[in-house]
Amino acid sequence: MKNYYDPFNILRGKKEYKGEPPGTIAYTGQYVDVEVKIECYEYNKDEITIKNVSEIDNEFNQDMTYWFNIIGLNNADLIKSIGEKFCMHHMDVEDIVHVSQWSKIEVKRDYIFSILKMIYLNEKKIIHEHLGILQKDNIVITFQETPGDVFDEIRERLKEGKGQIRDKGSDYLFYTLLDALIDQYFIIINHISTDFKQLEMKILENDIQHKEKIYEMRKELVYLFCFW
Repeated sequence: MKNYYDPFNILRGKKEYKGEPPGTIAYTGQYVDVEVKIECYEYNKDEITIKNVSEIDNEFNQDMTYWFNIIGLNNADLIKSIGEKFCMHHMDVEDIVHVSQWSKIEVKRDYIFSILKMIYLNEKKIIHEHLGILQKDNIVITFQETPGDVFDEIRERLKEGKGQIRDKGSDYLFYTLLDALIDQYFIIINHISTDFKQLEMKILENDIQHKEKIYEMRKELVYLFCFW
């Protein structure tokens, strides 16, 4: 029997933490060897500073907007410390590292928190990645599993001062990140649609060897629409 690739079964290959109470901060994904890095974008209309940092400081200039992008979710102490620093609910902090959590956007008293599935193409291969976003005051923090994402255009706009992004605050940055994710979903849909059309022609030509590819693509669609 064939062992078909199944992106919908996100529990397959996931680390298990049995008997631990709710709120336990333990990464459940497969990217356990990713070196954790923190990118920091500090900017306003007139200037921008881009640097890598080892931790998120407690002092912030209220005239600036901050975007901290955390790459790698396997450092439980770091994730926990960020949650405490920004007074996040412990269940939200848990959702950052639990990759089986479904997509959501929640407006809390002091912050906005979202869990999303970042899906994009890498050399024609569809990549699925768990993503958390925190927006509070003049700060946005993104939590992603691996290097590589859909935010490069946003980075360029920040560097070059293009559009409105440097004129506006963290709420606009939060919106821009969501917009980039949604745009990529449509790219994935078009990619799968094109593949389907090609397979349909091969099936009409009685080329049945492509049935495995059809199965894989069906699972990609299930994953995409269930977690959107």
